[in-house]
Amino acid sequence: MNIEIDQETNVISASGDLAVQWDNITNKPDFKPVATSGDYNDLINKLKPGKDVSISEDNVISIAIDSDSLE
Repeated sequence: MNIEIDQETNVISASGDLAVQWDNITNKPDFKPVATSGDYNDLINKLKPGKDVSISEDNVISIAIDSDSLE
């Protein structure tokens, strides 16, 4: 990567390979598996099936809503 500063305008410009390598980043947060997998099964404290909630085998969640409670 090449970084230049224009002495007249103080504009900083960068050229070259600007890609950041993940391994070179320090102080990264501790990502939980679901943050990178997107898989519902990686969640903790999942919504549990009950009277108004159903979860299919392919993890589609359906919630029954009483239309009277939406007023």
